[in-house]
Amino acid sequence: NCGNSSIRNLTVKLSACPEGVFAGKGKVQPVMADQGLELELYPNPSTEAFRIQARGLNQQQTVTVRLLDLQGRELKRWVMMPSNMQSFGADLKAGTYLLELSQGKRRQVARLIKQ
Repeated sequence: NCGNSSIRNLTVKLSACPEGVFAGKGKVQPVMADQGLELELYPNPSTEAFRIQARGLNQQQTVTVRLLDLQGRELKRWVMMPSNMQSFGADLKAGTYLLELSQGKRRQVARLIKQ
């Protein structure tokens, strides 16, 4: 009965962007960081793909990268060498995700936003 329905108004309040979110290139404010393992992630937020570059203390040891949803479920996992640039996330749906990097016992987690 579309002709007999009443008008409804809905107010939506959106919180400000969470800390660590930026547009551009640079270091990410990590959710959880370990000394010696650095992450460059940009653009963040992004409507397309993200680019990632990891820097670890050991340039010869691989870095494991995990993409997680906010419930902690693993969506993707890959291995890369420190200082290599890699693109990912073009296929992600809009939302907030966590990116976990680990090298040996070092670990860093950053939040990323796909728009």
